[in-house]
Amino acid sequence: MISVVVLAAGKSSRMQGSNKLLATIEGQPLIRKVVQTTLESKADEVIIVVGWEAEKIRAALLGLPCRIAHNRNHEHGQSSSVKVGLSDISQSARAVLILPGDVALIDARSINIVIEKYALGRWKIVIAGHQGKSGHPSSLTNNCFRR
Repeated sequence: MISVVVLAAGKSSRMQGSNKLLATIEGQPLIRKVVQTTLESKADEVIIVVGWEAEKIRAALLGLPCRIAHNRNHEHGQSSSVKVGLSDISQSARAVLILPGDVALIDARSINIVIEKYALGRWKIVIAGHQGKSGHPSSLTNNCFRR
């Protein structure tokens, strides 16, 4: 089983008071678009970690087959959300993919590339990459870094 933890607890501090995850993109809230894309991937389960404006994020995800975990300490940073997400994955999970909730242009193919590279069984950690740099790209070429 492959789990995806989508990080959606941050305060969007650079957005000056508005929650970027609730911004409309292609006619829907950004977080809904990212979660729908993740659900279209080869991932077996999707967990969304909420924090700041949790109820608004939950409302944006109504009807989607994902689990929501609440990070009551989201102000302690992204690592606190990762910990909450990891504590909520299924016992049978073999691997976890961590995905920021604000990757508006991510597609299921890109998520699948990371999952497929991991499934080859050669590496314990696979990091997404694009144009020779590791990180969360908006679109991957068949480029992953192994650790």
